[in-house]
Amino acid sequence: SAVTGLYGSDDSGISWKYLAEVSSEPPARGRHGYSNLILLPSGRLQCYFNRIDNGLRNTIELTYSDDGGYSWSAPQPIVAWGNSPWASRHRQGDRWDAVFYRSPWPVRLRDGRIVVLFARRKSPSGIGLIVSEDDGATWSAEAIVRDDGSGGDLGYPVATQLDDGRIFTAYYFMEADGNNFGGTRHLAGSFFELT
Repeated sequence: SAVTGLYGSDDSGISWKYLAEVSSEPPARGRHGYSNLILLPSGRLQCYFNRIDNGLRNTIELTYSDDGGYSWSAPQPIVAWGNSPWASRHRQGDRWDAVFYRSPWPVRLRDGRIVVLFARRKSPSGIGLIVSEDDGATWSAEAIVRDDGSGGDLGYPVATQLDDGRIFTAYYFMEADGNNFGGTRHLAGSFFELT
């Protein structure tokens, strides 16, 4: 089975100890990847990751721990199926058509909302997000940060909230510019605000 484990350090990262198994999946159900943690003010630790299903639709999932990471809830999908803002922007010919979501990155805003940015590798490819206003109990529909990727070789967003309230995200991206293999790969960034 595929196991996602949690390690901890009590000496500023000089040494690390295994703490717990966050998730374990039998091979037939795929595996979890791109794990990222956030700590809520309540002390709840949340872990966000992809379920990578060997060519099937991938999902972004959330699990949590209320005991410092020693035990974890069952992972639950947090991106709803249907009513996608990407559907009206569909483009043909993308060789990455089997993969929806990759590399979720959670960031907790000063107002308490949680934003999870992710790569969409299925055409049209780009960077999207979902938002929770209740510490991850419920989630918004998807929103698009940008949808002009020339293919699915993109993702790995990181983000932070700026002093003026805007959110800045940086990510790996590909754009059609006449270069071979679908376009140039580079680091890009976007600023946006939530209303």
